[in-house]
Amino acid sequence: MELQTSTIRGLNTGWLTNPKQDNRPTLLFLHGFPDTPYCWNLQTDCFAEDYNIVVPFTRGLPPSEAPQQVDRYNPDATTLDLIKILEPYHDNSLFIVGHDLGCVYASRLAETLGRKVTGLVLINGMDIRTFAKRLRNPTQALRSWYMYLMQVPLLPDFAAKHLEHKLQMLAYKKGGLPPEKQPDAHELTGAVTGPLNQYRAFFRRTWDELTRPHKKIKCPVLILFGDQDAFLTPPTTDEFMEFADDVAIRILHGNHWIHREQPETINDILTQFFADNREPDHA
Repeated sequence: MELQTSTIRGLNTGWLTNPKQDNRPTLLFLHGFPDTPYCWNLQTDCFAEDYNIVVPFTRGLPPSEAPQQVDRYNPDATTLDLIKILEPYHDNSLFIVGHDLGCVYASRLAETLGRKVTGLVLINGMDIRTFAKRLRNPTQALRSWYMYLMQVPLLPDFAAKHLEHKLQMLAYKKGGLPPEKQPDAHELTGAVTGPLNQYRAFFRRTWDELTRPHKKIKCPVLILFGDQDAFLTPPTTDEFMEFADDVAIRILHGNHWIHREQPETINDILTQFFADNREPDHA
């Protein structure tokens, strides 16, 4: 995968990609926290031969810049970045795959692009509106305790700066990812310190999403969840009735990082989903 960078709305942005071929569909992978685009390497290696791959670095994660204003990290701002990054692929069919916080951006982008999106996959995550409703449940609110802590000024930034690697390993351990499945340390540089404002912006917008006008997702949606997720309770079909009309949910025995824990299984499921929904012109 090659690193691409550009300036978008005055800020440096980076993403990984393979050489573009016009006749192939595009797969956009959006990572969560505390991760980097390299968390998808077991998927990108699998699909790079048949698809155009685009894997952005989230705002604040080097080489993308980390502006001070929290609003520069909100889902709408991130969506504008992604649309700009995807400009070279506007004639290709598009599948979007998100994990964790990446599901928030994947959902918002799919809502914005409408029928231009061929399929949407959410892995152990969900759209911000559905999550906001979940926070009314004490069980989910308790599992999301760390999000409240991130709203405290200065303290999380200090901890992230001086204990970044330890915090990453703590998150993976809490999430149930075995040590042999965890990414190498060099893949995670900056994955906590810069993107803290991603969570701040997400949390500050959460309650507003309950009253924001929204459109149903037009494309087929596949939701994959590990039943042992320490951060999110498994989803139900009823939760997504307002999100999209075509939603399939698969609960697997696994943790929060099932795409790293069980890459062969996840890749097989993705392969089938892409094949079932691939546009005829790109078959």
